[in-house]
Amino acid sequence: MTLQRLIALLTITAGIGLAPNSASATLIGLSPFLPTIDFSGSGNINYEASRGIVSVTAVPSILFSVDPFISIEIQNAVDNAPKSLLIQFQVDNNGNLISSSSSVPDLILIGSVDTDGDNLVDYSGTLLSAKVTQFGFLDSANGDDRFDLRLDSIGGSLAYLYSDHNLASLVISEISGSYPNTFNGSFDVDWQGQAKGVIGLIPIESVSPVPVTPSFWLWAGALASIFPGVKFNKIRKT
Repeated sequence: MTLQRLIALLTITAGIGLAPNSASATLIGLSPFLPTIDFSGSGNINYEASRGIVSVTAVPSILFSVDPFISIEIQNAVDNAPKSLLIQFQVDNNGNLISSSSSVPDLILIGSVDTDGDNLVDYSGTLLSAKVTQFGFLDSANGDDRFDLRLDSIGGSLAYLYSDHNLASLVISEISGSYPNTFNGSFDVDWQGQAKGVIGLIPIESVSPVPVTPSFWLWAGALASIFPGVKFNKIRKT
């Protein structure tokens, strides 16, 4: 069995799904599909009530794709700009997205990647950009809060991986003593939380790729460290 086939099989059988067990009218219900970019552990989600601004700041980690096969850690940009992810958009006091006519992206991901495994940077700078078109949220009184986003107008040097599709992002705000003022379902007051998550493709209705599960993120990251010498499929540079 080839490594690519093994990955596809493990993708199908891995872990628990991203969606919460109980349904919620306020979540969109999106699941990011491959190719994915994950951000975990050290991220932050913040809401400023006076301006209605939701911000997610994080450090992007692993870019993972099956076709073409890519499993790499995102690095700092070649101009020494640190790798970073910012998602910022405005909502009203009920949490409804306020659409912006500005051409400025709501999502900007900066870094550099070697997509073909030749130890040379293929893309650097703005790897991905997009506009938020939907926002969903789920307050959990005894667990992690969840937020999901739909994005379009995709740009950046990795946009070709998501051609003719929209993006989905799932953000999980974990319980942490560092953030005592967490989301309680209200957009009338400020709140903050520790955040991790994933960005991925929303499939066209006629296509049924495999969704990514939380345990698969961990597995994919481990794969990248276990097989650092794996040969990657060459992909077209733009």
